[in-house]
Amino acid sequence: MLNLFDDERRIFIMGTLNILKDSKQTIKKLDILAKEKEIVGIKIFPGNDKHYPNDSRLEAIFRMCAENEIPLVIHTGWNSGDSNAAKYNDPKYIIDIVERYRGLKVVISHYFWPEVEYCYRITKDFDNIYFDTSALEDYEVGEVTGRDNIINILERTISDNSKRVLFGSDYGICSIEDHIELINQLDISFEDRERVFYKNAIEVFNLGL
Repeated sequence: MLNLFDDERRIFIMGTLNILKDSKQTIKKLDILAKEKEIVGIKIFPGNDKHYPNDSRLEAIFRMCAENEIPLVIHTGWNSGDSNAAKYNDPKYIIDIVERYRGLKVVISHYFWPEVEYCYRITKDFDNIYFDTSALEDYEVGEVTGRDNIINILERTISDNSKRVLFGSDYGICSIEDHIELINQLDISFEDRERVFYKNAIEVFNLGL
């Protein structure tokens, strides 16, 4: 990805790792890339990878993200057709991380669908936790979660603090157009809609735009 978009200044890249397979050298390489601003965040996939987000083997990643002021993005919720994946990425484990690393910004992907209300209720008091909208307009996610529940929790989050919701689409898996329409249907102000679509991402990922 870094080679592919080397000359494209409109594309920003996150790093990732699987602690069940990757070595300590991977963490060192990610740290270098973060310091050189080649990557703007780290994403982990508990549930896809059978570990919890607060696994002790990720401590070096937590410290690295905090020191380099880049967010940690965490996959949450069911996987398609697999509800058991959610046992690995329950937001209660994410709370454990942010309580210990107050300077670390964490983005919860997918609002721990289908339990979006639970996800927001237990995390809403932590100012360094953010949420992205990726996959929320996917057919399966909407069917299981309830589209009204998704809209309600997005509007509630934005009403409480409009800086905490970031637009995401799960590009390559879900429709970008449908996710844009989801945000446009929310009962929010024009200014809040701008924040969700791009301004929040600029701030959270320190893009300097």
